[in-house]
Parts: sequence; C-alpha cells; structure tokens
Amino acid sequence: MARVDIGGQRGSFSDGAVGAWAAKAVSTIGTVDRDLVGPYDGQRAKSWGARGVPDTIKSQAGQHKVTTVSLIQTYEELEDALANGYPVTVCSNQGFTLQRDQDGFCRPKGSWGHCMLIVGVRADSRPGACIFQSWGSEMPSGPLGLDQPPNSFWAERDVVSSMLAMQDSWALSQFEGYPGQVIPDHWSYRGFA
Repeated sequence: MARVDIGGQRGSFSDGAVGAWAAKAVSTIGTVDRDLVGPYDGQRAKSWGARGVPDTIKSQAGQHKVTTVSLIQTYEELEDALANGYPVTVCSNQGFTLQRDQDGFCRPKGSWGHCMLIVGVRADSRPGACIFQSWGSEMPSGPLGLDQPPNSFWAERDVVSSMLAMQDSWALSQFEGYPGQVIPDHWSYRGFA
C-alpha cells in the first residue's frame, strides 16, 4: 500500500518503499494482521510492490489505522516513544551482519535499503536497541540476549542514532481496533526504579 497507493510506484517489478510513505499508508489506509496475509514471502512482496495489495486485503485495512505517526530523529526521542509504549519503524540504508554476537548484537556492515521495527532499548553496560526484521525467525542466527525474540538483534546506540538521523523513522501510536495493553513493569524504566 505504501509503495503503490502512496508512493505511486505501480508497474515496476520491485518491492520496498520510503518510510514516510509507509507512515502515511498506515494512518490513511490502515493495516492488516499477519494472519490475513500469511508469513513473509519475497515473491509476493515483489508482486504486490508492482501491482499493489489485492483489494480483498486492502478493504480490511481501514479497521486498523494508526491514528498518530511521529518522526523520530534522535535516540532520546526513541527512548521517549518506547517508554510510552509506541514502537518505532526505522528506515535507513544501514546494513548489519546476519550473525549475532554473544550478547545478541549484530555489527553494522554494508548497506541495506530496509525498514525494520525497534521495540526496545537497553541501558546497561552495552546500550542499544532491539530491532525486529521481517525475514522470519531464522535470521539472524546466533545467541540471544535479554529474552530477545529470534527474529531480532540488538544494535549499538551510536549505530541506531545514525539510522534515526536519516529522518525516516516513525513512532506509531493509537492503533484503532485493538484494545489497549498494559506494559509489564520489567519492559519499562519503571522496572528499574
């Protein structure tokens, strides 16, 4: 929806979009549950990127719009958004290794044009952000740290700060059609008090 409906990129056999297009799409068109579309499929992403999301799926997106999207440009703004329960999409060209180290971190390496989701930060002796990717639970490989899910990795604070400075990362809040959630204390700074 972001690429075709917002960005106007119909016809080219490709996938991907600009983060600002995605932010506008989730707030004006809406979102759908992963159960409706199934697991990630690279060929489907390319097909939908060329022709658009099928109307049968797009018609259900309006039930679940994101009411507020806010540009996140600094690590401090990221921390504030997450402390309030708002996940942050991070769109950049920063690439990473696909092997986690002993603490669950991936090193920066190369360049990816990719959008991922930041769901947490850590403020211990190795500060950084927990980033979800969309390629399934087998990537990256390697050890997990601090109960992170298998489809995620930690990235160092300075690397994440550089990604946010590219000015295409967005906090998502007030999802329509979903009940509010109580955030466990150990997921927040309240758990450190």
